[in-house]
Amino acid sequence: MADIEKLYRRGAPKTLPPTDDPIRLTDPGACLLSVLFWSDMHLSDTFPDRCSVLRAAALDAKNAKDPVDVLTFGGDLTDFGKKSERDLLVRILKDAGTYGHIFPVYGNHDIRFRRFSATVRGFDDLCDALEPGFRPGKLWYAHETAGAKLLIMGSDRTKFEESFMSEEQFSWLRSRLDDARDKRIPALVVQHQPLQSTHNLPYAWDTPVPGAGSVGQQSERLRTLLARYRDVFYITGHLHRGFNINTYEEVGPTHCVCLPSTGLINKDSVYSEPGLGMLVEVYRDRVLFRPRDFLHGRFVQEYEKIYPLEAAKE
Repeated sequence: MADIEKLYRRGAPKTLPPTDDPIRLTDPGACLLSVLFWSDMHLSDTFPDRCSVLRAAALDAKNAKDPVDVLTFGGDLTDFGKKSERDLLVRILKDAGTYGHIFPVYGNHDIRFRRFSATVRGFDDLCDALEPGFRPGKLWYAHETAGAKLLIMGSDRTKFEESFMSEEQFSWLRSRLDDARDKRIPALVVQHQPLQSTHNLPYAWDTPVPGAGSVGQQSERLRTLLARYRDVFYITGHLHRGFNINTYEEVGPTHCVCLPSTGLINKDSVYSEPGLGMLVEVYRDRVLFRPRDFLHGRFVQEYEKIYPLEAAKE
């Protein structure tokens, strides 16, 4: 069994993030939901640099001056989906301060090398470690507040790069989006893989092959479902591309946002540092995406994006 404390110490941060631009909400009194997103950490017990990056990011998160409701992820928490990697993640997140909730999200690296039943058991164990008593029994679930819905999606079978959503998951997603529409609140839909032909795919996946780097064969079905609703944000990771002109994309009425990698150096982008993520703030009339460099302790204001909410205009 891996010595988690030894792995944790081996991955000590090389430098500590500055503290002069701490995490603050734009308008704490009016914010209905705040969510801190990390993605593609690829935490590994054989690559201590990734542990070092995440530990530094956790220190920056702990220095937040306003409480953040949720810490969640864009998938690929681990490199191989091993228990030692999950345990190391839990140990690091103890340094990230107090959040209302910490919700895991799995990507292809978390599921690709084991039986799906074992993947679900490991996911339940991780959820329980971060949210005691929470064991969803699947890789998808919802967190609902008066101001927004956070809908976590995940594969329903073992896949190597793509994702597979069962009929049950599609039905669940449809019902939650119906409810968000009826309540006139936004839905933050989180899935590891982007939709096909978004965020400069397939070229962002370093190939001209159609569909590469995306959800896969179910991409058009998911796109069609999301397009039935307004004020839906489809938030993904997977591409490791940093902050660039392809970070945000409109696909019909759906707002698509691709998170950078937090654990790895990002590829082929204007802002390609590791340790990147986003703070998302939901208000009655808008949703604000605030990219952050957690290693250097600063918001990357040139890539901030404000989305007015259509429901608030009525």
